[in-house]
Amino acid sequence: MTKKLQSHITTIVGALATIILSLVSDFFLKLPIEITWLTFSIGAIITITVTLLEQRLLDANTEEINRKLEIYRLLSTIGDDELLKRGHTAIEECRTELENLAKGVLRIESPELYQYLIQTSSIAKYQILGTHIGFDELHVSLNGEASSALQTSGVQQWFERKHKLMQQGIRFERVYILPRNVSTDSKAGRLSPEIIKHLEKQQSDGVTISVVWQEDIDKPDLIQDITIFDNKVALVIRPAWTVGYLDITVYKNELDVARYTNMYTAIRSKGRTLLDLDVSQKT
Repeated sequence: MTKKLQSHITTIVGALATIILSLVSDFFLKLPIEITWLTFSIGAIITITVTLLEQRLLDANTEEINRKLEIYRLLSTIGDDELLKRGHTAIEECRTELENLAKGVLRIESPELYQYLIQTSSIAKYQILGTHIGFDELHVSLNGEASSALQTSGVQQWFERKHKLMQQGIRFERVYILPRNVSTDSKAGRLSPEIIKHLEKQQSDGVTISVVWQEDIDKPDLIQDITIFDNKVALVIRPAWTVGYLDITVYKNELDVARYTNMYTAIRSKGRTLLDLDVSQKT
């Protein structure tokens, strides 16, 4: 059935229903002429409104179908096998991306990280919680602002944004997940000076700091870089062993955010403050 024919059928049915109701009210129910005309007018208005709405819906559906057909039409014009394979891959990637977005899952690229943090931090009204995996001294400072070598514009902007948020009363809390064997000085039995310097800098900036030994975490899936904004958005980072990140995933679905919030709570429960570490390592 064509769009035009379907529209005509709706109009005809509506018009017939209006006429029948008017005849019933006039000849069978013997209602006053004013009621008959009111029935006819209301029926006509409803018929016109339904027809216009249906027309708009049909136009929208037709446009969407045409876009889909155009995609496959373009795909059918590709003669080269390699390019055709890439075309199918592009469509599959697009479908997967849409499925993720429908589930409240967004993947972003590494260069977008700090701008996304700045943008998303605007939803926080109370607190921003985070974990950070420190494979070594370099990785401890990757998620902070202590290392001058890492002072990119994005990092600096994020640092300034954090400072403003803390002035507004937003609480920042970060749990560092550190492997004991590479984070401590074997002779002194204390955290290495560079790591202590970085953590103290974070603390002096107003961030609540605690440390968890990686060896104390019995569930490997808890060892993740997580940032949670007011229990509304969870950002999960998988860091690379070299500088940078392998992938960054944002979760906005309530159940996913709750899952990562529970993971954060489980990790934090094993944390020690810098004072606790300093006391325990001197004895």
